Amino acid sequence: MPRLLSTLSMLLVLCTIGAGQTLRVYHIEVDQGSAALIIGPTGTTCLVDSGPPGQGAASVVPLLASLGISFLDYTVVTHYHNDHWAGFPEIVAAGVGVGVAYDRGTVNQPGGLSSYLNAVGTARTTIGPGTVIDLGGTATVTCVVVNGQVLGGGFANPASGGQEENARSIGLKVSYGGFDEAICGDLGGGGNGASDVETVAAPAMDDVDVMVLSHHGSNTSTNQAWVDNLDAEVGVVSCGNNNPFGHPHTEPLQRFLGSPNAVALYRLNTGSSNPGGALVNGTLLIETDGNSYTASGGQIPSLTMNVDFGGLIPGPGNPPLLPGDVIVSEYMNNPAVVPDSSGEWLELCNTTATTLNLLGFVIRDQGTDSFTLPSLTIPTRGRLVLAVNGNSSQNGGVVADFVWPSGAFFIANGSDEIEVVDATGQVLDSVVYDNGLTFPDPTGDSVERVDLKALPYGPNFAEATTSFGAGDNGTPGYTNSVDATGPWISLTAGGNFGIGTSATLTINAAFSLGGAAYGLSMSECGAPGIELVPSGRVVDLCPTPLFNLVAQNPDIPGLISGFQGSLNIFGFSTATINVPPDPSFIGSTFFLSGVVFDSGAPNGMWLIDNVLAVVN
Repeated sequence: MPRLLSTLSMLLVLCTIGAGQTLRVYHIEVDQGSAALIIGPTGTTCLVDSGPPGQGAASVVPLLASLGISFLDYTVVTHYHNDHWAGFPEIVAAGVGVGVAYDRGTVNQPGGLSSYLNAVGTARTTIGPGTVIDLGGTATVTCVVVNGQVLGGGFANPASGGQEENARSIGLKVSYGGFDEAICGDLGGGGNGASDVETVAAPAMDDVDVMVLSHHGSNTSTNQAWVDNLDAEVGVVSCGNNNPFGHPHTEPLQRFLGSPNAVALYRLNTGSSNPGGALVNGTLLIETDGNSYTASGGQIPSLTMNVDFGGLIPGPGNPPLLPGDVIVSEYMNNPAVVPDSSGEWLELCNTTATTLNLLGFVIRDQGTDSFTLPSLTIPTRGRLVLAVNGNSSQNGGVVADFVWPSGAFFIANGSDEIEVVDATGQVLDSVVYDNGLTFPDPTGDSVERVDLKALPYGPNFAEATTSFGAGDNGTPGYTNSVDATGPWISLTAGGNFGIGTSATLTINAAFSLGGAAYGLSMSECGAPGIELVPSGRVVDLCPTPLFNLVAQNPDIPGLISGFQGSLNIFGFSTATINVPPDPSFIGSTFFLSGVVFDSGAPNGMWLIDNVLAVVN
């Protein structure tokens, strides 16, 4: 990821940033419009756009009030469409003062701006390429492009194609230390006949960490040259739910998500389609000290990364995973109501008791088809739907959580493979269906996993029986129609696994198996596991000497006690581990897992979650 600054000068800049000083960018959810509040390290404020009519009062003013802001040092109107400027009169009417109000000037200025012009009055100032807004503490906002004029001398005629007003948008680069963000209004990239300003402006904008996808994720913007030059890790889309324009469109989101360094795409609102990315459902805050930055807000989990990480994927903080922890729970390889090219999808399920981040996971077949997932959160026992097309009006009614890059992956009819690989390269699941030999081979029905805890054998899959969307059968994002998984039984550890101490294990079957007997064991590893034939379930333990010792002697004095017992009427029980006071145990790891005995279960047993313990 190239930088204009040398490594030495970058280090000098970073050294000037005081401890505890941060730049904050609030991407405000304003329905079908755009607004971003920037607060510099010393408290200098800059509001870029203000949303459509009504949203200045409804969304921007409350945020300003919550932050104690009654005066905006700077404002910027990126262009003269009212979903970007109409909130400003409402903000001023609420008593908020304005210092300098930048806009693109009077070139081909349309009518209907009187309320904006009256609100900003003599504060109005024309911005030009190279104008720098000083936010204090070395943080700046620089105008890179306006009216087609590009910093450094380039020019793209805004009137050379359609949507001239969008093409005249102001493009801003927000910078602090090593952090950069691009905010460019409705700047066009040539799509759908729009004037292409992005291609000319892209080299001047250069590399950034965060980019707002221009024009609310429209296919007029975010062209390939723009995506490649900016090389952002995080994308932001601001659009209204059920807006009449179909924003965000699939093509720009696919281009962004297909970028090799893309980590996360955030939609402030659902929009009119669901072509991927994480839904914030509120205001997104980007906060940086110039060395790292954090994205948080709404319903998303917080994500922190170093600036300009150059393609090195930061660890998502998952615990060590084992095969079967994230699986293919359902796939649609041959839809009937729409073409395969629009209607293929697959569903992943997290079978663990921990929320997981799928950053860096790879979905692939055993040939050349593959794609890498950005930062996507999958909750405990939860599901994510990955699809070839995110537009539910085109894909048969699927609501997708992520759309894989165009042409990167196909789910063939008849026979193919779907593998789930975690960020370390470990294969967590491998579904190899076989043209109807052992797996179902339907048309118009998804193929569902019957037992989510069992291995991906053909008999463990069946045709879906429940209709969805436009009429095919399947349950994308919901419990499988043929599900026979049985109870989820959690195992948690409390206390300290220190030498000479005790830790308590708690088994929770939540009423479903009150009074049933259980057995726990341990081993030095959890994979490949011990298969319970013929159920296809796998206990996450290995037949190691430790496992054999515990299995034969469930009450070893001084080491283990209570590894067999019964759940109480509420489905709970506890067991205790006493770790010997032997320093040679320090740093050793071991897995704990087990089964609950039930005559109604396949093979007479239900699996218990695993726990990884580290002796300290």
